[in-house]
Amino acid sequence: MVENFFIVVWIIVGILVFVITGPVVSLLWLLLFFCIGSIIMAILGMDYLAFLLIVVYAGAVVVLFLFITMFLNVRVYENFDYKFTYNWLSLFILFFVILFFSGFFFFICWLFFI
Repeated sequence: MVENFFIVVWIIVGILVFVITGPVVSLLWLLLFFCIGSIIMAILGMDYLAFLLIVVYAGAVVVLFLFITMFLNVRVYENFDYKFTYNWLSLFILFFVILFFSGFFFFICWLFFI
């Protein structure tokens, strides 16, 4: 029951990674996404994978991305009108990619296991 709550929060945080416009804030949401994913893995009994997810992704990759983003000094300009459209467009594309791969996965399972 507890893992269902974490899975719902995990999906919401994953959506926020793509919707948030600021690059630093989006990377912080990505860090939270990896932490919640490791909590879900620990609850399901995959302790070693949960530890690897924290060490490799949250400890190395996200910190490297955050350092590069802050090092490049990316400025967010508020006078552009298309930022909101592109974020929702990327979320729309992500939704259909997930639907495609989940349908492909279930089709492969149906072919080989039925």
